[in-house]
Amino acid sequence: MRCIAHIVNLIVQDGLKEKDEHLAISRIKGAVRYVRNSPARYKRFYECVEIEKIDTKKLLSLDVPTRWNSTYLMLESAISLKRDFDSYADIDLAYVNDLLKPPYDGIPSEYDWERASLLVKFLGHFYKLTLAISGSLYVTSNIIFHEISAVDMLLKQWLVSDDFELSEMSRKMKDKFDKYWGSIEKMNMMLYYAVILDPRHKLEFVEFSFDTMYDDITKSAMMKEKVKSEMQEIFFDYKVTHGTPGSPVVVFWMLLEVHCLLE
Repeated sequence: MRCIAHIVNLIVQDGLKEKDEHLAISRIKGAVRYVRNSPARYKRFYECVEIEKIDTKKLLSLDVPTRWNSTYLMLESAISLKRDFDSYADIDLAYVNDLLKPPYDGIPSEYDWERASLLVKFLGHFYKLTLAISGSLYVTSNIIFHEISAVDMLLKQWLVSDDFELSEMSRKMKDKFDKYWGSIEKMNMMLYYAVILDPRHKLEFVEFSFDTMYDDITKSAMMKEKVKSEMQEIFFDYKVTHGTPGSPVVVFWMLLEVHCLLE
């Protein structure tokens, strides 16, 4: 699971290097840092929340540069309080002056907020993937491939976006995605087996995912056959090692084979 989370981190970090996104993040981060640097500023900021009657319970949070998910959470909370930043600028003149000086990169513009909103929508899918694979109170192996295939489809959609910056960001992320997960025949086969054994998805979902992830029908057909044959091989090995003819173990696995592979 740590390996998968690390790969997601590498994929997203590549995407965040786009110029417009990087500048928008830097300016919003500067605004958040300015407010949080002083208890007095922080108090006045949230007084503005009450005045503006902003319906949110989110608190401003700073990010950790090496952890993209913290950047996502920072942007998400800041966007929900965007009107408050506008109001705060009217009551704290130093806010504008200080953000125009180093080490800050300037005051967040409307364009910066727009880019950040789009980025949050985009990163939300990766954040969902990270949460799904990091769960400790439930089994996660049966949902990993589902989430990976969903991210692949998302990247393909954003690659053809009319937004040039977003398309470029998607291209960088897709290149990194393909480096680790683009060749799905090299993925751990257990990810597929876990989905097949999940009664909510079974073999049909895996086959559908192969068709969407592969542009080549021949390669998709080969993967379908490979998954079937290798899962059958596991079944027969298990039967030889742990079962005797007519035993509950053998009966169970035979029924499971018929249900999952032949339905």
